[in-house]
Amino acid sequence: MSENQTFLIANPDIVLREELNGSALLFDPDSGSVIRLNPVALAIWKLLDGKNNIDQIIHTVSQQFSDIDETVSDDIELFVNQLFEIGLIGKLLQVRES
Repeated sequence: MSENQTFLIANPDIVLREELNGSALLFDPDSGSVIRLNPVALAIWKLLDGKNNIDQIIHTVSQQFSDIDETVSDDIELFVNQLFEIGLIGKLLQVRES
């Protein structure tokens, strides 16, 4: 029996510029588009390293930002899905034989 896990990874072509106020900008050189990230979105972006799945990202962000709403998991999943749809992140499938 095998167990599949999907890990999330940022598109390596995307340029991240962190601002002094804790926010950041993502620049896609292919499309010329710029996306502004708030501090929570920036924390999510930094976890898109190919080593974390959505559950790990939700857990880590929830620990880092204790003042965020209980519905944060839905918001994080929506944000990650939007990033995937516009090509800013990819998904790595890892199959583990058990």
